[in-house]
Amino acid sequence: MGDKRDYRALTPVFRAALEANEDTPEGRKSAWDTVTAAGHDVDWHTFKRMIPWMRTIPSFPAWNEVMKEGEGSLVRYAQRAVVEREYREKLVRIRPGFQAAKAAQAFPDVGVAVTPKDFQRAYDEHLKLERFEKFCEEDGIPGGRKEMPDGSVQFYAPDAMGNPTHVLTQHPNGETS
Repeated sequence: MGDKRDYRALTPVFRAALEANEDTPEGRKSAWDTVTAAGHDVDWHTFKRMIPWMRTIPSFPAWNEVMKEGEGSLVRYAQRAVVEREYREKLVRIRPGFQAAKAAQAFPDVGVAVTPKDFQRAYDEHLKLERFEKFCEEDGIPGGRKEMPDGSVQFYAPDAMGNPTHVLTQHPNGETS
């Protein structure tokens, strides 16, 4: 899976070990033994400091919860494994990135943690879509769709800044351009 100190590689093993053991001194020690036996290089004091944080951070659904048996598409997992959380007073839809999807595939029964970077990416996307909707409303393009006098329909999508950009025209005869 790569570097044994990689956060994404450690998280599923760490969470599975915590879930499999009681929240007692002996249980925490047993969980640490499990993590180090899996080949992950984490010292006892770091492990202890991470326990409260690991228990509270949200995680993406496990691979086996989201994917049908035999499916292996990382993109399909990223489209389906959505976590909704409030972040900076906005309800954001967080999707896993490539590394999170790979970690979920490698540990199919354990949810992969949502990172602060995932939260920020989802927040930025949410703000972009809000700008798009606002600009569409101001420009008379409700829902990113504008009906023209000749019967054709123009479709708009947000650009990198959230401004409406014409992407497709569907003509009355069904042709698109």
